Amino acid sequence: MKVAIYGVGRLGSAVAYTVMREIKPEEIQLIDIEKRFIRGEKVDLENAAKILRVPTEITLKKSHTDFSIICAGRPRSRIDEDVYFHNMRIVTSIMKDVTSPRVIIMTNPVREITLAIQKRYPKKIIMNPEIFLMAARKYQDDIAILRTKGFSSWGPAASVVPLIRRMENDKK
Repeated sequence: MKVAIYGVGRLGSAVAYTVMREIKPEEIQLIDIEKRFIRGEKVDLENAAKILRVPTEITLKKSHTDFSIICAGRPRSRIDEDVYFHNMRIVTSIMKDVTSPRVIIMTNPVREITLAIQKRYPKKIIMNPEIFLMAARKYQDDIAILRTKGFSSWGPAASVVPLIRRMENDKK
């Protein structure tokens, strides 16, 4: 299996690590507009793979993948009403380059962006892992994370794992 991760900031990095560790794909492609930063992230993930003895190749080259996971965009904020429009432009731009048949949307607001992208690309399987995250999280947890940390990454990253497994099983 090959996986592309678009947007390798705080969330995308956590997703890349979690997918590498739990799914162990043949290849993870890191795609981001910040080229200098992404080279460092690649080396860091390669080191983690070696230490953990995970045979996943980490690359910066784009090619056809089985899954694309879109994490790019501005983080969610309770006062930022513009985040949907800003992030929708980013996700729409990324989708023009996506060749994967299966796409996982992680960009906030995840539900609204997923629905909009599903309508624009009806031939692709487009999902988000919200059901897995919400099953584990209470509303108070969400508020506490945002108040103290300002963003959430590890819970959403972990929620990708059961979604990929479900999508793989549905394919069979």
